Amino acid sequence: DGSPDKNVFDIMQGVAIIIAVKRSEPEGPKNLARVFHGDLWGTREAKYQQLWDGTTSALAAHDVSPDAAPWRFKPTNKVLEAAYQAGFSVVDLF
Repeated sequence: DGSPDKNVFDIMQGVAIIIAVKRSEPEGPKNLARVFHGDLWGTREAKYQQLWDGTTSALAAHDVSPDAAPWRFKPTNKVLEAAYQAGFSVVDLF
């Protein structure tokens, strides 16, 4: 909406809020955790309201569980990432 993006804490850096749950699992292969991502933009009051009224599934709706390196924990275009990884490194030129 064009309004300034305000921080919910009185600090200058960006803020990440992580909600993690560790569950004990029976013997067998370990399942990797699923990772979800969400962004909140806007005024401090609007963010407080969204955090108060929202659910974790609504606030972090994008499943960004990494399946291979590079381990990015944000939404990425997997097709573009594969094309980028298929390229060559500048180091390989010299």
